[in-house]
Amino acid sequence: MQLKEAKKYIADNYSGKSKKPEDFDEFWEQELQHLRRIPIKINKTPSEFQFPGSKCFDVSYLSTQNSWIAGKYLIPDQATAENPCPLVVQFHGYKGGSGDWSEKLDIVSMGYAVFAMDTRAQGGWSEDRRITSGSTLSGHKLRGINEGAKNLLFKDVYLDAVRAVDIFSEEPEIDSEQIMVTGASQGGGIALACAALHPKIKKAGVVYPFLIDLDLTWDLKVKNSTIEEISYYFRQFDPQEETSEWLFEQLAYIDIKNFMTWVKADVLWGCALEDEACLPQGQLAAYNQLNASKEIVFYPTFRHEPLPMMRDKILQFFSNK
Repeated sequence: MQLKEAKKYIADNYSGKSKKPEDFDEFWEQELQHLRRIPIKINKTPSEFQFPGSKCFDVSYLSTQNSWIAGKYLIPDQATAENPCPLVVQFHGYKGGSGDWSEKLDIVSMGYAVFAMDTRAQGGWSEDRRITSGSTLSGHKLRGINEGAKNLLFKDVYLDAVRAVDIFSEEPEIDSEQIMVTGASQGGGIALACAALHPKIKKAGVVYPFLIDLDLTWDLKVKNSTIEEISYYFRQFDPQEETSEWLFEQLAYIDIKNFMTWVKADVLWGCALEDEACLPQGQLAAYNQLNASKEIVFYPTFRHEPLPMMRDKILQFFSNK
């Protein structure tokens, strides 16, 4: 996509292809009510990794499907109940994990705490105890689809993110009025869903978020994109694609575009215009749905790769009161 075209998508308020289910709001209100009925349970132990100026903890907490979600929690030494600090909740890319402790120290140096979540069923220590049938051939975007939207893995991933904010925003050293979320690709999508579903989120810094407008991505048959697993599903279970309409109706409940009107947080968004993994068309359709304060930063010649200075921009965005 050319920069001129991207700007026109914004000027024309492009809305994408996928449709928001009529009961989308009711669906997620019910899921949030279910989450609130799960008791708050957390394990927090000092990590083997410690670094001057911070305290580092291995943590896990109970979430949906009776699963324990793991992550890394870092607090600056100067943060106390009398002097609470902001919190950044960080989400990683697809198939990854929460990463090295040292990768979070730039945020701690700002005087902010960090919680980095291990997405369930991926590269970290989080659990996924769901019972399901059907495709588990490659990845988890469709995991649970046979039982419909209520059993989709990513429905629970979004709720895991909400529960993380529930828990860590109530830590005595945390200023519950200064909660921020961030991530790239999968992490960007989770951050936006969390910002939509949790009213405490004040800022979201995201980079090419995924799981947006899957209908469009499928129609364009983009290789190496988020639809690869959908192709596997049809080839293995429905080669005539007779269930296509039903499948995309279920995925609409986890499509990030459909959450955007719920977001009240300020948003800074990095978008690579040659990205074939997370199409800029879908990202712009979602961005246009935001009613909150927002800014998008375009990288015209970049693909799904590190975007120079974007993390700098996000940290600066977080540090501006």
